[in-house]
Amino acid sequence: MLSRLLFEGNIPSQQDAVVEPGRRISWSELREQAQFIARTQREAVTRRRVGLCFPPAAKSYATLAAMSRLTCDAFLFDAHLSLEDALNLARKLKLGAFLGATGDSASS
Repeated sequence: MLSRLLFEGNIPSQQDAVVEPGRRISWSELREQAQFIARTQREAVTRRRVGLCFPPAAKSYATLAAMSRLTCDAFLFDAHLSLEDALNLARKLKLGAFLGATGDSASS
């Protein structure tokens, strides 16, 4: 549903989509982030099982929407897992990709 809202919805672009401590992200900013993630991750994740490990933040929502758009089966991991534990879990689940937060960006 978030994916459809971001990619196909008719929401006022400057309306707040996510409010974080000290920062507000508009729907247009969130849409741009989701489009960028979908474009740059398309080959790596389309139609694959993907683990996502992020704290609740705007980029996390954009990533989730992009994965849905790319018809991925997304598995949400606890953001408090260590990288090693998250990667071990991804291997056990035989995921095709793992995306996690590193600072202010996502990595695979």
